[in-house]
Amino acid sequence: MRWILAATLLYLLSSCINYPTPCFQAPEVVKVGDTIHFTNCSVDGYSYYWWFDDGTDSEEAEPSKVYTERGKYKVYLTAYTKNGHYQRKSNKIIEVGHLHLDEIRINDFPADDGGIPWDSDGTGPDLRITYGPAGQAPQYTTIEVPNINTDSLPLVFLPISDIRLTEGEWQFNLLDIDGTAERPMRSFIINPNQREPGQIRITDGDWNFQLTTSVR
Repeated sequence: MRWILAATLLYLLSSCINYPTPCFQAPEVVKVGDTIHFTNCSVDGYSYYWWFDDGTDSEEAEPSKVYTERGKYKVYLTAYTKNGHYQRKSNKIIEVGHLHLDEIRINDFPADDGGIPWDSDGTGPDLRITYGPAGQAPQYTTIEVPNINTDSLPLVFLPISDIRLTEGEWQFNLLDIDGTAERPMRSFIINPNQREPGQIRITDGDWNFQLTTSVR
C-alpha cells in the first residue's frame, strides 16, 4: 500500500511541474563571419544550454554566434526547469556560406547621353559589362548585346562562372562597344556584402541597375 501511495504522490508532484517548451529564432542562411543573434522564445524555461555544432556552446539565454567556415550547422537549444531535472530540446539548421552573384539586370537606361545619341548612326549602344573588386582591373565580363533599346528591357546577364562576391566594394562598368573602342556609359560601385542577399537595386535618373545575390 505504501508503495502505491508513494507512486501516486510522485505522479501528482510531477504533474504539477511546468515542463519547459524550448523555442528560438535565428536566420536560416547567413554569410561566413556574420554575427547571428539568437532570440529565445522558450516558455517555462529557467536555464538554457546551446550547442552550435562546431564544438562551441553557450549557457546564455540569448547568445550571439559567428561561424568562420561554410557548412550546415544544426543548433540545439535545451531548456531546463529550476531543479534542472526536466528538459526539452529544440533544433534548427543554419546554412553558412559566401555571397555569390546570380544575375545582373538592366531594368532601364537613358535613351541618349545627355542629348547625344549613344551611337553616331542612331542605333542603340552595343552593351558589355565589365566588373570586379573596385580599384582593380575588371576580372569579369559579360557577353556583348548589340543595339539595345527600351524594347530590349529588361536586359539580363548571367555570370559565365561561379563568382564569389568578396568583401569590399565592387565596380560594374557599362560600356558601349564600337569595334575595338569602349565608350563608358555608366559605372556603379556597390558593396554587396553590406546588403541583404537577394535583389540589390540602384536607381539614378533614368538608370535602373540591379544585382541578384545569394549565399551558398
